[in-house]
Amino acid sequence: MRLLCDQQAVAASLNSLAVVARARGDISVAHSLVEQSRVLWRELGDQKAVAGCLSNLANIVKLQGDNARARALYAQGLSIFRGLGD
Repeated sequence: MRLLCDQQAVAASLNSLAVVARARGDISVAHSLVEQSRVLWRELGDQKAVAGCLSNLANIVKLQGDNARARALYAQGLSIFRGLGD
């Protein structure tokens, strides 16, 4: 149980750090951090957190000027949220 909680804390922290990096304009670091968070959440089976990461990743990709990829990421996240009833 402790390892699971530790991994959840790591995943949440990585996502939070990604948001901070994005706000500071360090887009490449933000991208890397949110991807790491998404991988951990996926391994932990937390689909709601994965969807949240996809939304954050879409925000980052949008800042990089890739609007088509951002739309696809938003759509993926929305699909997961809808599947969960959110």
